[in-house]
Amino acid sequence: MKRIVCIILMFVVMLGCIPVFASPTSSTDLVGSLIDNDDTVPKSELDWDTLVEEFLAAAQVEPESVAMGYYNTVTGEEHYFRGDVLMTGGSISKLPLTMYHSEMLYNGEISWDTTFNGYDYKSLLHSVICNSSNDMAAILVSAIGTDSEFRRAICPYLGVDPDAIDKRFFILNDFTAQQMIHCLKMLYSEPERFPGVIDHMLHATPGEYFEQIVDNYEVGQKYGWYIEGNNNFISCVGFVEMEDPILITILTENCRPGKKILGDFCALMCEYTENNTAVRKAAEEEALRKEEAEQAAHQAALDKLAQQEAEAEAAKKAEEEKAAQEAAFLKETQANASNALRFLACLLGCALLAVALGLVARLKKKPADSNAAPNIARISVSVILGLVSVIAIVATILISIFAVNSKPVILSEGADPSGKAEQFLSLVLSGESSEAEKLLIGDSKLGLDSKPQDKLGAMLYDALQDSFSYEVSSECVSESINASQNFTVTYLDIPSLTALQQEATNARLAEYVEAAVRAEEVLAEDGSYLPEVAMRALEEVTLELLENVEDHYVEREITINMQYISGEWMVVADASLFAILSGNTAY
Repeated sequence: MKRIVCIILMFVVMLGCIPVFASPTSSTDLVGSLIDNDDTVPKSELDWDTLVEEFLAAAQVEPESVAMGYYNTVTGEEHYFRGDVLMTGGSISKLPLTMYHSEMLYNGEISWDTTFNGYDYKSLLHSVICNSSNDMAAILVSAIGTDSEFRRAICPYLGVDPDAIDKRFFILNDFTAQQMIHCLKMLYSEPERFPGVIDHMLHATPGEYFEQIVDNYEVGQKYGWYIEGNNNFISCVGFVEMEDPILITILTENCRPGKKILGDFCALMCEYTENNTAVRKAAEEEALRKEEAEQAAHQAALDKLAQQEAEAEAAKKAEEEKAAQEAAFLKETQANASNALRFLACLLGCALLAVALGLVARLKKKPADSNAAPNIARISVSVILGLVSVIAIVATILISIFAVNSKPVILSEGADPSGKAEQFLSLVLSGESSEAEKLLIGDSKLGLDSKPQDKLGAMLYDALQDSFSYEVSSECVSESINASQNFTVTYLDIPSLTALQQEATNARLAEYVEAAVRAEEVLAEDGSYLPEVAMRALEEVTLELLENVEDHYVEREITINMQYISGEWMVVADASLFAILSGNTAY
């Protein structure tokens, strides 16, 4: 009878502990009361600290009975509630324990088939994470050493210095929320470093703990549950694979809602993240729309400026055409005036000749006894008039011949082409290509102000610029509106240099292959050279060739032609000029 009474009393005591697992409200109602779930309405960004305070108040949870942590893997947002407080973690210690051994697997120190006390590691990992087996965990701990040595071994995964932490850390099974979030960060950011751990967390205790409410996302978790007397310690660490994946942890001690607080917390963090992700994406979209609008406005301004420049250019051309027409009209007027003068001179000459001939004819009709003095005077006048007429006719003919053969051009005062071509070359070779282009006819461009961005192209560009020099080889020759001047130009013949690159590069790559410890350091899977290796060899060979770059200098005679346009002499950019400026790479 006494035994029955004792059993009843024990049962009553156990019932006294049950209220700590009872929840004042359902999990769904609790979370839904804190966050507006209407996804069609844009939300403002939620404050994590305020939300957690309201959550604990609604769940009637004493703040001293919980510790929580949150980390958004996309935005880096991180929050803690009593994050630095040590609380009994129970089996969550098995997460850093398996990370320790899985890293040994990653480093090649063990394999999946390595046995510990007769159990291979693959089986041990499954039992410890999925089934939370204490016996299997003890085997892995003993493989490290004592409990104190185990706690020291997992310090790097918790982000703590074993020599600086409180000595109680090596005695008690206590953790902080910050330590467990640090552990999850390391695991989630480098999953390949800890093979198998995340996969087993995704299959651990389905529908329990963090998965009590959340069923629309994949959840990876490791729970801890430890009972000592009347004290209940429930904890869980894990991650949720949502649009912005999150890492969360919660540790509780005699928490009134019991295990349900874990599901509520996970659901709340998911709702919080969904809300803030929506707010962030809306802000990003708004910023993108604003940027696109600014770009559109900027482009419109550029288009307007381009239109204004085009209109200005059209007006300039119209003025030039008008000036050309006026010059042509003046030229034609002068030609007409000259023709008129020639015609009048010819007419006058003919008239004078006719008068002279008439006088001579009258002289012949006079009788022989006429007075001699008047005859002599008339003969003299006739001869003089005849000579004047002949001279006038001959002058008219000469003027006409000269007018036909000449090319009249109206040049402004001081319009001398001498030095214009030399000025152009000096600007080009001193790097002032934009100023040199102003001396070219039309909108011609030299293309010298765009230095290549890649290292190899930049080296050749600099070597070409350094090689240019010139000497004047003849006087400037001008004829009407055309002029020319000859120069001897020295420059780098790039094809001559690059012809040696291929053979030298192949030889250098062969040296790489011979010196390589492993073929994959130099060669790709298909047997070709790795691009970065081939480029390194090419750059090395080019640098060596450039040490004797003067061996590839050439001299060339070039004629720079000029034309007189709109009141000044301008340079004609032809193929021979571009060939020299490009080092014989343009023809």
